[in-house]
Amino acid sequence: MRSSSDVYKTVSPTELREMFDYNEHTGEVFRRGPNGLMKRVGWQNNDGALRVDIRKRKILLHVVIWALMTGEWPSHRIDHHDRNRTNNTWGNLRQATQSQNMANSPKRSTNTSGLKRVSWSKRERKWQTHIQVRGVQKFLGLFDCPAAAHFTYQIAADREFGEFARVF
Repeated sequence: MRSSSDVYKTVSPTELREMFDYNEHTGEVFRRGPNGLMKRVGWQNNDGALRVDIRKRKILLHVVIWALMTGEWPSHRIDHHDRNRTNNTWGNLRQATQSQNMANSPKRSTNTSGLKRVSWSKRERKWQTHIQVRGVQKFLGLFDCPAAAHFTYQIAADREFGEFARVF
């Protein structure tokens, strides 16, 4: 099976506009059918994002929406500002680099400190924090309390990621 990126090469945003209608306020997408019939599209995969089949390829619905609204396939990932992968309202979608997209993610489920990017260093017997930018992890320091480590991470995340920084 070919990848969904093949769709970008075979279906233009203009063709998408002939196939689909999008309600930017509700985030719903409808496929145009014969006699003007409209059918809502989008099924949820295991990762929580909505997908649609286009020419026998599964593609992320928010990517299709981006192409419908802008007339171009996205050059980067499409990020959900509120982190809800089913909220495809236009105001919730924005282009993001991989690094920005990861900055908008919540703390990991394996986190034991309760604070994003803060962990206990057994060797140093202190709290530590790191930040990852463009695939490179940067050590930000060791701290006596987790709040100080988290505050340091917050400052670095705001500096590196701006509006994409999510610290909780």
